[in-house]
Amino acid sequence: TLSAALSLGVEDRGTLHQRDTYFHAVHGRLKLREQPPEPPHLIAYSRAAGQGPRPSLYRIAEVADPTVLAETLGDTLGVRVVVEKARRLLMWRNVRIHVDRVAGLGDFVELEARRPALAMGRR
Repeated sequence: TLSAALSLGVEDRGTLHQRDTYFHAVHGRLKLREQPPEPPHLIAYSRAAGQGPRPSLYRIAEVADPTVLAETLGDTLGVRVVVEKARRLLMWRNVRIHVDRVAGLGDFVELEARRPALAMGRR
């Protein structure tokens, strides 16, 4: 439970409301993330399918006008799916713990350990 995690030293960063628009992509995945009041971002990433630990290589670009970008990418690539969720963000050391309530799908937990050396473009 949340209280058990907090008692172990996990930091509660609050709830984020996210809207991810996924576009069809030839390689990897491409999504537009809107998370007010933060600026929107276009995120391109690749990650092996399946369950269990797997590295993600990604690029993130800040977006000035998400509406125009979503329309443009939707017209050219096609929208794969739009996912809306409430994400409770917890931090433990270098691990982000996402407790997501996804509209129409249910609740999910994701662990994300950050290792900057694995980011796309870094060797």
